[in-house]
Amino acid sequence: MFGENVKKHREKQKITQAKLAELCGVNASMIGQIESCGKVPNVILGAKIAKNLNVTIDELVNGEAESE
Repeated sequence: MFGENVKKHREKQKITQAKLAELCGVNASMIGQIESCGKVPNVILGAKIAKNLNVTIDELVNGEAESE
C-alpha cells in the first residue's frame, strides 16, 4: 500500500523516480523498490518521501479519501 501510494503521488506531481530519489538522498533503485513493495522505508526516509511529495505519512500509509 505504501509503495503504491508513493507511486500515485509521484506520478500525479510528474516527478521521476530519479528526481524523488535525489530529493530524498537515496538512489533511484531504492524508490523503485519501495514503489514495487519490495522494500519498506524506515521512518526517516518515509518522512522525507512524504515531505517531498507534499503529503503526510498517513496519506502514504493509509491512502486518502477519493473526495478530492
